[in-house]
Amino acid sequence: SLLESLKKNKLLSINDYSACVNDSKNNPLVKARYLKHFYKDSHVSLISGMREVLYHRKKGNQALLNSVVSLIKTRRVDSVITYNYDDLLEEALHTKGVPYTPVDRSNRPQPGTLPIHHIHGMITHDNENDYDSNVVLSEDDYHGLYNDSFHWANVEQLHALSQTTCFFIGLSLTDPSLRRLLDISFRRGTGDAVHYAFLPRNEYKEPTKAENLFYNMGANVIWYEDYKDLPGMIRMLTASAASRKICSVTEN
Repeated sequence: SLLESLKKNKLLSINDYSACVNDSKNNPLVKARYLKHFYKDSHVSLISGMREVLYHRKKGNQALLNSVVSLIKTRRVDSVITYNYDDLLEEALHTKGVPYTPVDRSNRPQPGTLPIHHIHGMITHDNENDYDSNVVLSEDDYHGLYNDSFHWANVEQLHALSQTTCFFIGLSLTDPSLRRLLDISFRRGTGDAVHYAFLPRNEYKEPTKAENLFYNMGANVIWYEDYKDLPGMIRMLTASAASRKICSVTEN
């Protein structure tokens, strides 16, 4: 969408557009690296472009958001780690009267509030509460995370993976950075899979093999057939919330 926006506003030459599409080989991280250069050369704010893309459409899956909020309201959830840039979860929590604190490297959660760690940065509707200096979008941004073992994002994720039971909602679990942290946590742990990942069965040709692979990364798979089934499954989880604390890891 960012690429098409530059093209539509005549801020990108046909040659640059073709080079980006062709040379990135449909790798979104490489494509994003091109985009960062294009926006810089065009003297247009990448963050403003991302905000427009994030919020020009209808709001996200409200049923899923509401089910996550209901889970949070059980008070079994210790924290939320999100890889989303948007503040839709915060909006939903505010509507339901649930106190929260968006967290990045420069602040700490307020007492009595739910910490929401925006690992890849946060871009809000209003441009007033952004944590956009931490936006992780392109290949070089990911390399920065890889190379800094003590980066606040890595520390928060490893803490959640080693100290709580995490439920992965709306993730593909293909992110190389997250998979690396899962492996580290699993190797340091008891050897048991203590986390749970909701995954679409129809995207795996060999679900049983996939289950084994994820188990050896520390995650049990909960299969769903259709994305629209997720809210109901989360409501079932809410109804039988475990006694241990949960860290809900979301990417809606």
